[in-house]
Amino acid sequence: MNVRRFEETDRLILQKLYLSVRVSTFNWLDTSKFSLQDFDSSTLNETIWVAVHEDKIVGFISIYQPDNFIHNLYVDVSMKNKGIGSLLLDEVLKNTPRPVSLKCISKNTRALNFYLAKGWRTISEDKDKHGKYCLMHYTF
Repeated sequence: MNVRRFEETDRLILQKLYLSVRVSTFNWLDTSKFSLQDFDSSTLNETIWVAVHEDKIVGFISIYQPDNFIHNLYVDVSMKNKGIGSLLLDEVLKNTPRPVSLKCISKNTRALNFYLAKGWRTISEDKDKHGKYCLMHYTF
């Protein structure tokens, strides 16, 4: 398994992965409105790293570097619990000054527990169009 920077030839694969994971994860939202192009708008002006396993892209992470804000972390549903999310997160953290922040939708308890186990802490809670979320910081 390796992590590398995004290449334009990755776009269609990442669009499909992003759509697939969102549809399977965010079941409390109207997923019929999700589209492949959502990936493009969600990662606009962000730095993207991809995880590759046996020549197949299996996940990605994106960060808006001016704010040290992780905007997306998605892993192929068939590759969950294999350390890919940790690998991607570690790559960003070793290349980003502290503090680093992210928002995690409160209903996404799997992701929330993942971040808490990795040492992230909730600094505030709020609500947006997707529901309640936790604003989290990592300072180590």
